[in-house]
Amino acid sequence: MGKMIKYLFLVAGIINIGYLIGTFFGGQSPLFNNMNIWIQRLLLAILATGFFSLYSKKSKAE
Repeated sequence: MGKMIKYLFLVAGIINIGYLIGTFFGGQSPLFNNMNIWIQRLLLAILATGFFSLYSKKSKAE
C-alpha cells in the first residue's frame, strides 16, 4: 500500500506540471477557472512541488 501511495504522489506531481506547462500555451487549468493566470501558475507550482516533496520523503523512508 505504501508503494502505491508513493507513486500516486509522483503521478499527481507530473499531472500538475503538465497543467502548469499547458497554461503557457493558452490552456486554463480545470482546477482554477476564474482566477488570474499568474496566481494559477503559482498554485500549480506549489502543488507540484508539494507532491514531489511527499514522493521524495516516501522514497527516503523505504
